[in-house]
Amino acid sequence: PGALKLHNESVSVSDCCLNFSASGEHSQLRKRYALDLEFFSPVSTDGWSWQHASAGRLTVEIPKVTSSVWPRLLKGQTRPGNMGSWEAMSTKWSSEVREFEKAMSTKWS
Repeated sequence: PGALKLHNESVSVSDCCLNFSASGEHSQLRKRYALDLEFFSPVSTDGWSWQHASAGRLTVEIPKVTSSVWPRLLKGQTRPGNMGSWEAMSTKWSSEVREFEKAMSTKWS
């Protein structure tokens, strides 16, 4: 479980990576949190945002440099155990993604 209140937060985005660190307390224990992710393809260092979400979660939105559908978020095959995909958003955008993929395959044919 994560801390509900964090201190000394540091969040940065480069063209390849997200780096997050913070300190917090959970069950009266001081903890240091760190998350370093390397993305599948380059991301934009402009227009990204982050915010605290409920239950000690963090939400980050980072635009891609090139519009495309990635096979996965991260460059490597493994991911942190507590990282998941947002199924509701996948479902919401699935028809647009299919249309995008169709348009891209037609464009390059």
